[in-house]
Amino acid sequence: MGIIENSAKRSFQLIAGLALIGISACATENLPKNAGFLNDYSKLTKSPFADAEGAYSYFNPGKPLNLYSNFIILPVQIRQILSPSAPPYINQKDMQKLANYFYYRLKKELKNSNYSIVSEPGSQTLILRVAITNLEPFQPLVRMRATISEATIWGGASAEAELIDALTGEVVVAVIDLQKGRVYNKSSKYGLVKEVIERWSKRLITRMDEAHRKNP
Repeated sequence: MGIIENSAKRSFQLIAGLALIGISACATENLPKNAGFLNDYSKLTKSPFADAEGAYSYFNPGKPLNLYSNFIILPVQIRQILSPSAPPYINQKDMQKLANYFYYRLKKELKNSNYSIVSEPGSQTLILRVAITNLEPFQPLVRMRATISEATIWGGASAEAELIDALTGEVVVAVIDLQKGRVYNKSSKYGLVKEVIERWSKRLITRMDEAHRKNP
């Protein structure tokens, strides 16, 4: 009887282990192509938030966001992931302008919501790392490129971001997200991606505010 029980137990453990591997694989196999910016992609799962469709995230259960109210914002990086079909005329100067705009929006949203922007690590402080990892031209307009201005009009963007405890170096939040813009006024050179950047910036504030309301 003991042999049968031990065999059944081992079989159950094997099946459970395989199931966990399968769940883990399903959780990560649909991730957008990553740029190697985050410290760890293995813990990312599909975001449970209704306003974050297309995002995968990790929230450290031992480091809730309500513990923090100060931010060190690092310069937003460009880690462009180019597919074989990507257009060859993506303007590096334009991408840097968008990175600078992202930094400006993050800083503005945090300050407007009474979070402090600091320059030195300390208690209750998060280091915010962000990279724009892809910029996509709005394809219908790209196909009509001969009939419009030479300015590239972007159709969407993906980004990777981390919030890191400034004292311990632990990852508090990690996110990889792909967002599409909407059809936008053609006179606005960066309108589509700026719209996405503004959504990302506001979403950070939403998560911070929600955490502080739940655990004041």
